[in-house]
Amino acid sequence: MQLSEIDFQDSLKAIGLSEELQQALLQQYTDNRAFVRSIQKELSRDLPHYTNLEWRLDVKVTIANMLKSVRLLISLSVDTCVI
Repeated sequence: MQLSEIDFQDSLKAIGLSEELQQALLQQYTDNRAFVRSIQKELSRDLPHYTNLEWRLDVKVTIANMLKSVRLLISLSVDTCVI
């Protein structure tokens, strides 16, 4: 995933860093972004990536003799491949 400069700055603001530290980290991020991406691609080459994700949420609500219950069932199906 590649963050834009604005997204990166917003992330730094959200964690409450000083303006000076935000600017220093942003500079490092922009200076080294291409290098970090190239290393990340090399390291993740043999890792599986998902190609399809299917999900389903089933809800069962029961009201019997004033005893209320709710049952949730979440099903996930993930297809992966090695790139």
